[in-house]
Amino acid sequence: MYNMHDVMRVLNSNDVNMLPTAATMYWYATEQSLPFQTCVRHVEILANNKRTPVSTEFRAFRNALVNGEKINAIKELRHVTGWGLKDAKDAVESFLDGYNRIVMT
Repeated sequence: MYNMHDVMRVLNSNDVNMLPTAATMYWYATEQSLPFQTCVRHVEILANNKRTPVSTEFRAFRNALVNGEKINAIKELRHVTGWGLKDAKDAVESFLDGYNRIVMT
């Protein structure tokens, strides 16, 4: 139904009012296998990247995610967001799980 290209197209519009739509599309892209609130958090992370120039820290987080470097991704996400260890770990694990589900379909 939807894929990450659709989600990114919505986020590229830079319209904050479109975040719920992007989160819903992300949820469907993962075949509703992740909790909706997790999808919202993922979209918020992606949206923050789109609203501001890509920082070196965010780029390091994104690269760690894509390369499957879970520990580095957690460290970078904590640095970028200020989240605690548990929140960052949960977000990275669910992000990787959702990413793998989208990529594998």
